[in-house]
Amino acid sequence: MPTVFTDSNFLIALAHAGDQYGVAARSIESALRTKNVRFQDFLLSDYILIEVFHKLQGAIGFAPTLTFHRRLLNEARIRPLGRNDLDKAIATKLQPFLNARTAQPPIGLVDATSLVVMEREKVPRIVSFDEGFDNIPNIRRISSVEGVSEIL
Repeated sequence: MPTVFTDSNFLIALAHAGDQYGVAARSIESALRTKNVRFQDFLLSDYILIEVFHKLQGAIGFAPTLTFHRRLLNEARIRPLGRNDLDKAIATKLQPFLNARTAQPPIGLVDATSLVVMEREKVPRIVSFDEGFDNIPNIRRISSVEGVSEIL
């Protein structure tokens, strides 16, 4: 089965029906299942896990957030990040991509650490609604049902 890195915005939308990307996330999950990609094939970092818990708790409450969190812990592939990963994210995923005009990278620090995990695990696909990933070489972003068909 193909592995896909899952960004926090996809996971939040999957758990929160009222999220702006809720319908799209459930459609993508369904399309992934037709390609035999299940929760067990979702790769994420512990930073993503924390970000999802934090944002969901405010949106849907503690109990449903805890249920979804436990599902991720039991089914998804979670990779811990350390200090070296953080340093690598800044040095290789943020600084080289600074916009000349704004002096800002196209993605944030958590996204940069996601790229470090993806590189280490040799996973070029990410399910995300964040267009910033489109500016990163060798990354294929799935953000629609059509994207599932094109990439997998």
